[in-house]
Amino acid sequence: MKALTLGLIALICSNALLGQLTGKVVSILDGDTFILLTPQKKEVRIRLHGIDCPEKGQPFGQVAKAFASKAIYGKTVKVDSTDTDRYGRTIGIV
Repeated sequence: MKALTLGLIALICSNALLGQLTGKVVSILDGDTFILLTPQKKEVRIRLHGIDCPEKGQPFGQVAKAFASKAIYGKTVKVDSTDTDRYGRTIGIV
């Protein structure tokens, strides 16, 4: 849990920017991936930069998902995009 907390703090403090998205977090997929709904009603799958959480079926996967949900679900956030991964997800700093 400490690693996840420190990782989230590092994300907030990072300065790497490729682009910027703003929207409401409408779904938490796991501890490091969520869906952002933009003002244009486009859903964008976001993967947190620098974070690798357990998947839902792995030990502590549900704990990681619950932590992310408590932190950002339903909130309007700004995402600074740093890259796109091989699955087409935007990698970003929240």
